[in-house]
This record gives sequence, C-alpha cells and structure tokens, in this order.
Amino acid sequence: MATNIPGVAPPNAHYVDDTDYNSAADINQLTDDVYALATDFGFLIATELTIAAGSVTRAVNAGNYFTIDTQADDPSDDLDTIAGGDEALVIVIRPENDARTIVVKHNTGNILCPGGFDITLDDEEKALILVYDNGLAKWIVLSGGIKLANDPAPTLGADLNLDQFSLVLPTAEPTADDTAIGLIRTVTVDSNSTGIGCPLFIAADGNYDEAEADTNATAPCLALALETGTGSKKVLFWGLIRNDGWAWTTGPGEVSLIYLSETIGTLTQVPPVTEDSVTQPVGYAITDDTMFFQPSLLYVTHGA
Repeated sequence: MATNIPGVAPPNAHYVDDTDYNSAADINQLTDDVYALATDFGFLIATELTIAAGSVTRAVNAGNYFTIDTQADDPSDDLDTIAGGDEALVIVIRPENDARTIVVKHNTGNILCPGGFDITLDDEEKALILVYDNGLAKWIVLSGGIKLANDPAPTLGADLNLDQFSLVLPTAEPTADDTAIGLIRTVTVDSNSTGIGCPLFIAADGNYDEAEADTNATAPCLALALETGTGSKKVLFWGLIRNDGWAWTTGPGEVSLIYLSETIGTLTQVPPVTEDSVTQPVGYAITDDTMFFQPSLLYVTHGA
C-alpha cells in the first residue's frame, strides 16, 4: 500500500504550479468538463430524433450530430422547433431516410432559415449546420441544404440580383451534341417534325409550332426546340446551341448569319427571297456545328 510523504505530491499528480497538485475533485471536474466539451462540440455518432408535432428535443450531452425522421414514418414532415439549445451550441442535422422528406420551417418555431425561406431536406446527403442564439432564443441556419454534386438543376427561392456583375457564358461550344446554354424555358409545343434545333413560332393559342419562312403566318422564329416531340418541352430563347448535324460557315459580315428557312422546321444560311417569304436572321455560326441563337424581331416579308 502506497504511503504519502508529507510535502511530496502523490504519483501521477497533475501539477498546477510549483507547490499545488490537483485533488480528486479537481480531476473529476476536469473529466466532466472534457466530456461536456466532447459531447457539445465533438462529432459523435449521429443520434436519431423523431419529429412529434413539429418538434424534436436534443437531450443534454447528446452530442451535436443528428438524423431527423418524420412522425410515424410519414412521407414528409415539418420541423418547426428543436428543443434543447444553448448559447453558441452548433449542431448538424440531416434526414434519416431518403424516402422521408424533412421541411425545415422558417420562424414557425425556433429556427431561422437564410432569406426567410423554408428548406427542404429530401436526401440523406443534404445537411444543415445550425447555431443557437440565447438572445433570440432561436437556432440560426448557417449553411447547407443543397447537394450541388448531384443537383444539376438547383432552384432559386427568389430573384437572383446580379447587381453590377454579369452573366458569363462559356467561351467554348457546348460539350455534347444537341445541348444548349442560355435562356431556357418549358413551353407547350404542338408540332415538331425535325427534333432538337427545330425553329418554333408562337401560334394564336399561345403554344409553339414549327416555323418556316415561306409565309408570315408561320413566322417569326422565337425559339429552338431542345427536345423532340410535342407537349411540355424545353426550348431555347437565347444562347448557344450545338447540333452535330449542322454544317455552318463562319466568317465576317453576313457570311456567318443564319436565317429561318422556307423548309419547315429548319434553318439556313441562304436568306429567303421568294414572294411572300420572310427573311429573318435568327443567329450566327460560332463553329460548323454551333450557333449563337439571337432571333431578330425585325424581319422582311417579300412582296410580289
């Protein structure tokens, strides 16, 4: 049995200065503090929290990494409140299951989302980082909620204000055949016999039909089809488009100009001049298989 010698610290003592050493109570307190630090700020194994009436509760010393599941495994559920917050506490949350969507509600309970918009978590790889503010008594979402790597078409929640900056298009042609970069919209297309790249005009019913330059009744061209067939389809209103079936000529002046053709659903670099036909420039050639689509609303209709 070890004997303590007066004036000599016990073996393995933790020194504070030249004369003092920690008591058992000090060491226990240090252990508790380290544990609290680890559980509050350390990324431990995720703990599942299940929504009940829009709320989940983070228990004391429960860590800071949580998966959130819907009440009764419903397909979707709203998360309004996260109980158990404390000043400057940071947590990470993500959905428990891809098949069950969590909608984090802005300011319905005690969560504040950027821009004042709700955040939808519909993928296990979409996560949010939140910090708690005692003064506000709210969780503030710092970041997260998107998965850019596998989200090729993210949706803005509001207008995108470019301020004094510009929208910059790539300097090279699109990397794949039958693709476009620019202003694209989904519209109703009633006729398209030539597929991707087919010029379209807007008909009296507000839908789009394939255009041709032999008469003013089927012009002017306002868009190019980006999908084959009819129905709800994407079209290009302005920008770059590549079609490997094209064989455009590039050059100065009118050499590179492209026009609506008198052959239905096609384009040409030979301006139509026959009676009743329409001469409408719709863009210019960038390469042999890529054009910049910029349809002119000023066009000529040829008389007799």
